[in-house]
Amino acid sequence: PEVQRRMSACSLNDRAFLLQALQEGLRLDTRQLTEYRKKKLSFGAERGHAEAQIGKTRALAQVSCDAVAPNPDRPTEGFLRYNVEVSAMSSPHVEMGRLAPQSIELSRLLELVFRESRALDTESLCIVAGEKVWSVRVDVHILDQDGNLLDCAVLAALAAIISFRRPFVSVVGEKATIHTLEEHEPVPLTVHHRPLSLTFAFFAEGEITVVDPTANEEDVAEGKLVIAVNAHQELCLLRKQGKVLLTQEQIRECIQIASKKCAETAELMQTALQEDHAARKKGVWSRADLKRVTSSEKPQTDVDMPAVEEKQDEMDSDSDDSPGSQIEQQGPGTATLFEGKSAWDTDDKVESESKKSKMTEEKKKKKKKNKADAE
Repeated sequence: PEVQRRMSACSLNDRAFLLQALQEGLRLDTRQLTEYRKKKLSFGAERGHAEAQIGKTRALAQVSCDAVAPNPDRPTEGFLRYNVEVSAMSSPHVEMGRLAPQSIELSRLLELVFRESRALDTESLCIVAGEKVWSVRVDVHILDQDGNLLDCAVLAALAAIISFRRPFVSVVGEKATIHTLEEHEPVPLTVHHRPLSLTFAFFAEGEITVVDPTANEEDVAEGKLVIAVNAHQELCLLRKQGKVLLTQEQIRECIQIASKKCAETAELMQTALQEDHAARKKGVWSRADLKRVTSSEKPQTDVDMPAVEEKQDEMDSDSDDSPGSQIEQQGPGTATLFEGKSAWDTDDKVESESKKSKMTEEKKKKKKKNKADAE
């Protein structure tokens, strides 16, 4: 399609070289065919802020919530909305001011991974049945793209959802009060399980299978397979893209690989969450820092007041020795204020005196010359 040709950055020579390397069991980044790139997960000062990185692909996820009216058909369930935006800075093939085709596809896949698998409990988002519920919004921004955007987006979104805390709500009778962060500790979202995805790419009519494809490999691939599994080895999503035909044995083998790789990613995420929790417990992130990424505070120091007063007395004595201010009236309704001596005045005086001396010397020379001519 025209969209795929415009988004493709792989030339014909690069395609031929990449296919030949894959047929020999080699990849351009020296990885094995079933090897994952290096993953990194970090959190920000604000709860619900997570950034995931897989190789050179980076995704930033931010979770927010708001109290809204529920759906009349489901008065006791809240809302979960997912939105993915591909930044124009992530790739030169993304046009500024236009919605990238990948954004819509990634948003739908995120909904399939989390909503269809019922990873989050929507009934726990109810505040007052039929009146108010929580509307949770997950915004994912693709900062850099080098292939496998879905796995990076799912990892960032899941980490942000787990670390997010919503305000505490107290209900007395029919009155519900939403407390601020200073009044009460916030409450985490209810997560039933943690699904993670793994993307496969197929080449040579499905004979070559690659894990975690890069951008060039995705351009050359004949088809892709996305598998999402949780820590309980339960299949949450199975979606095939492209015209490649796969056998049952290939799909089973891919599911086994996905179960192993997703378990490793889950351990990495759990370790990052524990480190973030320990850092917040030590006070690295405090409530005052929730609206700031970084903060700095200079400790208070004692000031030697006698020394300051002595310095002030010296300055006052120096000012007393200087000539006072003078006011010179220039005309009706105007005046000029002079204080002390002006450097411009001294320069003008020196210049005028030098001119006078030159004029007297010239006059003396003329007189001598006139006398000589007279004689």
